[in-house]
Amino acid sequence: MAMINNLMGMQLISVPKSGTMFFSRCVEKATGVSPVYGSSPMTIRDVARDLVVVNQDVFRCLSQGSRSMEQLSRRYFLFRAKNRCSGTDGDAIAFYSDHGLHSFAKFLVNPLGDDVQDPAQLISAAQIRRLQLVYLRRDIKAVANSLAHFLVDGKSRLIRIEDMAQATRLVCECYVPVLAQLIRRWTPYLRHPSVIALRFEELLETPGPLVRKVCERSGMMVMAPEAVSEAEQQKSWTYRIDQSARWTDTFSQAQQFELQRVETLLNDY
Repeated sequence: MAMINNLMGMQLISVPKSGTMFFSRCVEKATGVSPVYGSSPMTIRDVARDLVVVNQDVFRCLSQGSRSMEQLSRRYFLFRAKNRCSGTDGDAIAFYSDHGLHSFAKFLVNPLGDDVQDPAQLISAAQIRRLQLVYLRRDIKAVANSLAHFLVDGKSRLIRIEDMAQATRLVCECYVPVLAQLIRRWTPYLRHPSVIALRFEELLETPGPLVRKVCERSGMMVMAPEAVSEAEQQKSWTYRIDQSARWTDTFSQAQQFELQRVETLLNDY
């Protein structure tokens, strides 16, 4: 990866549950540049408007302790507003972290394929802003497994599903089709000259060297080699201490068959 001198930062587009927060923390530790979550700003009214319509199947499965849509709107708005400058960035190095969806909160309460953003437009927008676009993906079976636990754990303080049986059904029936569409739309761009395509599995294997190379390619100065090494310990705030449950432990045999079918179709695309 050769460094491109005219770039002024990074635009991360990550398939949900593919290590978005982990990679973002690694970059922040390595460069000192705090991530801004969401490619563009959203007002609290924008967020609330997105959450007016809720998938009724998802709604029926919410636990009693799950946040109301009003609370979710406020939480997600504050999350997207963090580290975001109100004025122009000028020549400052920037780092944006997003999912390639209209809104992750909207995806959680009403997953729709129409909310998958056009990769070509995201690449063009990154070029205009002089940002290196990095696309981070993961095996969809592992994504589904992580998402099911994410929904039940409720550690994100966004939504919480009552139990694992409901979560696995929702993941297979409602969320995976959208995630598969996102992955499918990005497949033609994996070798695009303006895209660095990474896999979560390789990020876990060699996070230090990989993060350092991507930062250098993005025009982001790595403060010190040891900072990148330390970045390997930067776990997500929704990180599950017990990572022993694999997708074959989480999903029923019928659900495993469906996830494998989706994975095969994606590989053949």
